[in-house]
Amino acid sequence: MITAATRRSGRGVVPDGSALPRFRANLRGVGGRPLSSPGSAGSGEGVRDLFRDHPRLHSPDRRSECAGSKSGSTDEEAHEGIVGSAGGQSRIEGARVASWCLLAHTTAMTLKPFRPRFLTTPEIVATAVVLSMEAREKGARAVLIGGAAMSFYGSPRMTTDVDFAATAPIRRGTPIAPTKGNVIGKSFVEEGVTVDWLVRKDDFKALFEDAIRNAVDVEGAYRVVKPEHLVVLKLQANRPKDREDGIWLLVQERLVDRSRARQLTHKFLGGQFAAERFDRWCAQADWRKKEEQSFDPEGEE
Repeated sequence: MITAATRRSGRGVVPDGSALPRFRANLRGVGGRPLSSPGSAGSGEGVRDLFRDHPRLHSPDRRSECAGSKSGSTDEEAHEGIVGSAGGQSRIEGARVASWCLLAHTTAMTLKPFRPRFLTTPEIVATAVVLSMEAREKGARAVLIGGAAMSFYGSPRMTTDVDFAATAPIRRGTPIAPTKGNVIGKSFVEEGVTVDWLVRKDDFKALFEDAIRNAVDVEGAYRVVKPEHLVVLKLQANRPKDREDGIWLLVQERLVDRSRARQLTHKFLGGQFAAERFDRWCAQADWRKKEEQSFDPEGEE
């Protein structure tokens, strides 16, 4: 549950500007426009502006590049293919090309062989839009998790890949197997971006299905896991960077509904023992918040 910091619409969750100054601060489009704005809740204008301002979309041969758009289509029609939640097949390829026009502009895709690197926000967004669209075409559901979801909620931590929780695979790729014989998804590289596509069929399948079912819709273009589920997923992974991410989420004012997150932890991660571990994370977050509030930069030499 996100309270005073946001207001809800039928299409997603949008900041109201009264709190959380860093909420989605680094998810900004070309020209500094936020992907959602208080004046256009769920309208998709933020994503449209992201692509409208991109120079490749205004070149003389823009219409020929967006081959999937119908002949003589306007910029607005091409952008509708990006953000429309029920866009027809005739607009999907045009949207795909427009997305990768942006991606090509923001990444050095000439590096060979491919090397992992930190991703920019436009790269994450373009990857989310295109693969979410592909998943819908194939009857699957997918939501952003991991470092990409952390960026959505304003975390300064950078990521080298884009992680999805999904209901079904959409590509061939290298199996992801944290434990022997326990394949939880596939990893593949798409246009220079490493993607981890996770389809859990183990003890955590129910957790992932619940996270996918209750995700936040972003302007009809892609979906992001809720902060409460994201904290629980971090508890489940429990690597050093996951603990840091989880505590960061809990530190933020009015972002995570701790009561709801504790219920999810108890339900999906093993009962009281897991819930007590969540309580320890909350205690660490409270201590860190207190330290941040007492920090006086002017008193530092």
